[in-house]
Amino acid sequence: MFPIQKNLKRPPVFWSVIGFLLLFQFCLGLYSARQLSVTHDEYWHLPVGFLSLETGRFDYDRLNPPLIRSWSALPLLLTTAKSGSPELSSDPADYGDAFLEANPENYQHYYFLGRCMILLLACGSGLLLAVWTRELFSSLAACFAVFLWVMSPNILASAALGTQDLAITGFFLAVLFCGWKFAYSPSVKWALVTGVVLGLAQLTKYTAILLVPILLIQWILVRYQNPEVQDRPARKTVVLRWGILILSSLFILNAGYLFHATLQPVSSFQFQSSELKALTALPEFLQIMPLPLPRDYLMGFDLQRFIMQQSHPTFLDNQWEEHGFRSYYLYVMLYKLPHGFQFLIVIAIYSWFRQPRLLDRRTLAVLLTPVV
Repeated sequence: MFPIQKNLKRPPVFWSVIGFLLLFQFCLGLYSARQLSVTHDEYWHLPVGFLSLETGRFDYDRLNPPLIRSWSALPLLLTTAKSGSPELSSDPADYGDAFLEANPENYQHYYFLGRCMILLLACGSGLLLAVWTRELFSSLAACFAVFLWVMSPNILASAALGTQDLAITGFFLAVLFCGWKFAYSPSVKWALVTGVVLGLAQLTKYTAILLVPILLIQWILVRYQNPEVQDRPARKTVVLRWGILILSSLFILNAGYLFHATLQPVSSFQFQSSELKALTALPEFLQIMPLPLPRDYLMGFDLQRFIMQQSHPTFLDNQWEEHGFRSYYLYVMLYKLPHGFQFLIVIAIYSWFRQPRLLDRRTLAVLLTPVV
């Protein structure tokens, strides 16, 4: 064992290294948050979050759930910031215009405060990454994982912006960690914790709905013919624990919308997307049953799906395409990931094929499920 590995096994040394790395990320983020101008989406995210905190309404802009916008706007409650009291608008930029007009002198400072709240989430996500990597592999691996997190240009860029991208990355990590714990130990405690974190993820971005099937896949991958899993409760108990998880998730999701307009029947909605329009084709006796989701959440999800189903021009390699590119994400990885990261991915794949026992296949499958 190398001396550095031996030293990192000592908790004070390990947490000092992790703390230093995350502090470095926070300082870099502070500099970017202070220096860089407001970006396109940020322009209305912060004002909409501030409006929601002021009024308790979530219909100003339904294209994103309210949690991160409101989280970013929390510091503004301690300032003299004004929302501008805009009227409801189909163009969210109108909320940004009203906020700018109401706060011409401190406008940039308020966005800086909102960005600092995202930086806190970035550090929290890095801390969780350290904990999970240490449990799965080693203290040295955890330090290296956090080093990559801290030095990633994509993470650094998103961590200094008042948008949902960094937050949903952190919540994906948190839900998968809790789901992994729940799969190994399906107790009431981990069912509740996983459900709460899953609910918070749903309040962050609509893509978090993918976490529901991912949790089920993770459960199967961890528990199927795994001799390391000792806790094997009766089937009835398992169903009950999953029920606790789902119900606690729904409770948090509804609480995030202050339980406003929840439990409304399908017949009270006019959906636009093909997925939710299918609900209107249900028999009449089913359409009068209440949906356990907030109205604003359903309307926002429906609107986003409807927009994505329309022609959406995509640009790649000097070419426009209305229906997208099958290889788009491969090219994105090629163009946006630093060459050092790409090299590490190649080395990792090569090492695993050379010595597959270095990494348990079950663990590899669990980690790659959200990527796929």
